[in-house]
Amino acid sequence: MSSFPKIKSVKTYLLDGKGIGGDYHNVENGHWIVDSDISNPMSKYAEYGKSRVSWGINVLGSFCAEIEATDGSTGFATGFGGPPSCWLVKSHFFKLLQDAD
Repeated sequence: MSSFPKIKSVKTYLLDGKGIGGDYHNVENGHWIVDSDISNPMSKYAEYGKSRVSWGINVLGSFCAEIEATDGSTGFATGFGGPPSCWLVKSHFFKLLQDAD
């Protein structure tokens, strides 16, 4: 009986482009997610109230994580947080994931 595969490696990639990946705020101007009236912490400031991207809600961007198991199977996930998220996944979370099933 073979054992359940374990996590062997994790790779991360930055995703660049509007409307892709896990950063759902990184969309074209006019999209309801960033340009509709909604209460947020910056709404009280006139220069930031019109669009959430004006105060940098989409500044970090998307990334993708690829996890490979010992049997060669791979899994993918997207998220947002850009370079800091890539660093966290590779430098910190991988230590917790390595050899887990």
